[in-house]
Amino acid sequence: MDKAHCRRGFEQARDAEPQAAAEALAMIAALYRHEQIIREQNLDREHKLAYRTQHSEPIVNRFWHWCDDQCHRMDLLPSNPLAKAIQYAKARVASLRVFLSDPDVPIDTN
Repeated sequence: MDKAHCRRGFEQARDAEPQAAAEALAMIAALYRHEQIIREQNLDREHKLAYRTQHSEPIVNRFWHWCDDQCHRMDLLPSNPLAKAIQYAKARVASLRVFLSDPDVPIDTN
């Protein structure tokens, strides 16, 4: 399971929910920027895990809180592309968080 599939759902939600989709995509993009830094600095396992804990985990936590907040919106119907993207992500929360605890797991497989 990777973030690319999750990201795609939010990209597809841009027409229906431009602001909310942009918020989700900005958080996902920030995670990819951190992974780029990890690659550029060629961090070993220990430092990669520490970097992810310090920089990526807060973004991931913010993303899940944001998803929960969006789910409480009265105007967000289950058929809305944003709701579908959120439900897709929430159904895979454990697999989407694995990279935070295992430095050998990439953020995605693409």
